[in-house]
Amino acid sequence: MEQKFIQLTENFYYLEEEEYRDRPALGYFKGKTGSVMIDGGTSIKHIRQFLDHLKENHLSHPDYCVLTHWHWDHIFGLSELNGPIIAHENTKNIMKEMENTDWENTITEKDYPIKNEFEDGVFDIGIRLPTITFEKKMTIETGADTLIIEKVQADHTDDCCVVFSVNEKVLFFGDCLYVGSDDKKGFYYHREVYLNLLKKLMSYGAEYYIDSHSGVLKHNDMEKMYTKFSELTALIENTPSKEEYLKNIPEIHKNSMSAEALDWYYETFRNGMNV
Repeated sequence: MEQKFIQLTENFYYLEEEEYRDRPALGYFKGKTGSVMIDGGTSIKHIRQFLDHLKENHLSHPDYCVLTHWHWDHIFGLSELNGPIIAHENTKNIMKEMENTDWENTITEKDYPIKNEFEDGVFDIGIRLPTITFEKKMTIETGADTLIIEKVQADHTDDCCVVFSVNEKVLFFGDCLYVGSDDKKGFYYHREVYLNLLKKLMSYGAEYYIDSHSGVLKHNDMEKMYTKFSELTALIENTPSKEEYLKNIPEIHKNSMSAEALDWYYETFRNGMNV
């Protein structure tokens, strides 16, 4: 289950994602006056593996770590990092509320893939609160690049942030395109939020887009995604039943998506109409 450490551009590297343990991709921008890591990992051993890759590739310990949002798999290894942690104000507030959580019991009780990270019985979790926060947008100068950190509107969480490299043309967007959840309505997407978010991500003009759990996308992939979901969501909103929706899905989407996925998106976008 060893993940690859990949150099994508001259100054951007990432440790690839892994589904079994719910490990997201971890990013690294190499600078001249400072280096920046993206997200804080699923566990202490996850971060130590990342830091070992940095040493093997003669890359310095990150001077900063930027969090894309507060979810467990993005913050559980932060104690291994020395530099300041940068996050949105909402991220810090939520993490403060979680400070007294009994993580072993919480993870054991939840049937989430992250439980596989600790299947050896060692709950090596180390959280540090962010030391630098922002409200809308901030920039970091690394001596080799300008990094733009910006909060975006997303269903997944209300603190979703993206990191864009002006020089490397890499947009690390974390989990922002993923589904939201509601205790009463279950999983949901809002059509307007989702499509506007896709347009926002494409507006950066990146060459590479990093999805924390799905890997690297190109700009053309994002354009295809926007076209597909524009058509699917319009169909979902304008057909009175799931049966009619499934019957009228264009063949190109039936060929590129499983029946289960098409059904799931119908349910989640319909839920979004009621949340």
